[in-house]
Amino acid sequence: MLLGLQHIQACSILHLDLKPENIMMVAPTGYQLKIIDFGLAYFYDPKRPRRQMAGTYTYSAPETINYEMQSFATDIWSVAVIGYELLSGITPFECPPPETPDKELTMPEITTNIINCRYNFDDDGICDASEKAKDFIRMILKKNPK
Repeated sequence: MLLGLQHIQACSILHLDLKPENIMMVAPTGYQLKIIDFGLAYFYDPKRPRRQMAGTYTYSAPETINYEMQSFATDIWSVAVIGYELLSGITPFECPPPETPDKELTMPEITTNIINCRYNFDDDGICDASEKAKDFIRMILKKNPK
């Protein structure tokens, strides 16, 4: 997935809707993936920054939700959200806090979690993930990444 993202970024393209449904396996037994659905994509020009609310909400970066400037980091954020979901079965910002593990979060709560980068590794599905996997996610899902 990261190699595909590296390629489209080398072409100055922001996808803006990376999610599991937009990652396709080339063959059932292979490791080759394709990024699909470029309906919201655009050519990135740092001299002409763009703000738009685009993509699937739970995979969106804080800058998208806050209607701020998007960059290549916007798509990389979505990769970390997908990684978390692959390990746990739920996106990181929908995961309830440890003190109320059975609570289903509302959209305003999910929005607050995304904007404040509030997530945890306490969910049963992800608590046993490797520290390297967790570090990868932590490295990306933080406010104002550089």
